Amino acid sequence: MPNADRLPPVFYHPSVLVIVDDCRSYCESIKFGMPIEQPIVTFNDPHKAIAWLRARTVLCQRNEPAITVHYDDASLSMERRVVEMDLAWIHRQTGCADRFLHPAVVAVDFSMPEMSGLEFCAEIADLSCRRILLTGTADEGVAVGGFNNRMIDRYIKKGDPDALDKLAGCVADLQESYFRALSGTVREILGQHSFPFLSEPATMGVLAQLMARYGFVEYCLYPNPGGFLLLTARGEATLMVIETEAGLLAHCEAAAMFDAPDCLVHALQDLRVVPFFWPGNGMYVPACYDWEPYCLPASTFTGRDTYYYALFSLPRESLPPQVYDFQRFMIDRDPMHPVGSV
Repeated sequence: MPNADRLPPVFYHPSVLVIVDDCRSYCESIKFGMPIEQPIVTFNDPHKAIAWLRARTVLCQRNEPAITVHYDDASLSMERRVVEMDLAWIHRQTGCADRFLHPAVVAVDFSMPEMSGLEFCAEIADLSCRRILLTGTADEGVAVGGFNNRMIDRYIKKGDPDALDKLAGCVADLQESYFRALSGTVREILGQHSFPFLSEPATMGVLAQLMARYGFVEYCLYPNPGGFLLLTARGEATLMVIETEAGLLAHCEAAAMFDAPDCLVHALQDLRVVPFFWPGNGMYVPACYDWEPYCLPASTFTGRDTYYYALFSLPRESLPPQVYDFQRFMIDRDPMHPVGSV
């Protein structure tokens, strides 16, 4: 069984870093010292922070896809069941501005007058957000204890000259961990059936490389054809179509059945191209006889199986009606107070 910490989330996008510290000047220093593309909400009152986190978490949970399990009514068998899920929900979220307000990571000061950072973390222990404790040198032993007890996920010394760089690195890692955890049940179900690449750690490595190379800031599972929809900050969409050998041979059979050109049939049979026949809902149809625009050379990655993939620019009709991109989200915010301060 693959290590879940190395598997890809079903969706990933920029999310909010919540800073909780009674010192306003320290909050301001973090807001202006962190990467410009990081949305930040700051709180000087820990009780207001807890209330906001709980309210935002409820809103996020309301938007999660419903999973319905149907059992065999005739036999009343618990073994024979069908899981129903709205897969299109996943990429429809690209039109929702609130997705960027997921409170994925909280960084809280240890020494606050109203409650300590560890007390704060105990108050939100039931929430899915990841927790970073900001400490002074004298508090390091307490922080280590909190980490060992899984009360916090990381800790950073506020006086460390590299504190902001370390915070940025921790936030990036923990945001990925946050979305991976949110995806757990959905990924497990889908990875056993139509989307085996979700159960492959190698998929995560390829996604990371593509994001770094092409500047993608978010991605989500795309249902048909199977793969990932990747978006830049400006909302430019690319579809990563992922196929197995069996999938490409099924395309080959369909193409041959519709008397496709021999060169296409041979290219599919030899696993040299990955198709995206969007006029035929993913499969070859006679309208795709001039097949070159619908196929790209196959790249590969290997896990328990070999996967073949290619990156396609999505036709407008394949995109959700309105993509609310990350750049627009960042422009719409108050430029002097990233996302918000409370």
